[in-house]
Amino acid sequence: MLKELQQDFARAITDGETGNISPHIKPGKTPAEKLLGIYRGNSFAALTQVLQLTYPVVEKLVGADFFKYAAHEFIQDNWPENGDMDSYGENFAGFLAGFAPVAELVYLPDTAKFEWLYQESALAENAKSLAAEAFTELTPEDYLQVKLRLHPSARLFSSPYPIEKIWRANMENSGEDVSLAEGGCQILLLRPETQVMLHSLSAPEYIFLQKLLTGVSLYEAYEMATEDEQQFALDICLQSHILNGSFSEIYK
Repeated sequence: MLKELQQDFARAITDGETGNISPHIKPGKTPAEKLLGIYRGNSFAALTQVLQLTYPVVEKLVGADFFKYAAHEFIQDNWPENGDMDSYGENFAGFLAGFAPVAELVYLPDTAKFEWLYQESALAENAKSLAAEAFTELTPEDYLQVKLRLHPSARLFSSPYPIEKIWRANMENSGEDVSLAEGGCQILLLRPETQVMLHSLSAPEYIFLQKLLTGVSLYEAYEMATEDEQQFALDICLQSHILNGSFSEIYK
């Protein structure tokens, strides 16, 4: 009985179907359907606020009123599956990619993808970054076998559009005009301490880190990154990312 009541109440909120639950609400001055409507409206408002906090640049790009409209359309078919609001809205970028009113804003879905990854990086578990000393005991043969685990906060992002510049211009209120003709970006998002840092990557560097995430060895990742004869200095790359705090563990 309780489970059925809960299911009927959930349907009243998510689908607006109040017929089954209304008879169980104590009669009063306000009709049951109106009370449920208020609760449904408050639910939409609360979830819209969650999306606003996660996607502030998307909201700036389309305007507050339009964002609320888009959020409402998204929420109707994407109600939370649990009470963890930090995990809500992951597929908002996919929704925007198929949302006709923003079809001309071709960079908008990737902007949303970037903002989601930024949140993931910010909320990732803490871990100590690997120090340079960890590499001193490695032999040349070890470099053929060892694997590098990226920091838990590491997220890789790639886009044919200058999303990082678009994001910075709006987050920092610089007023800078960004042209899509500037081309794409490949970014490592990383929070080794308290703040998410953005690191621009070359094409082979991006591939190298991407392959390390799949669990291949350091040498295999290097081979894959340079298979198109792209210039890539492994020693400089490792030094840079050790300084950035990109790695958390050497393993086999």
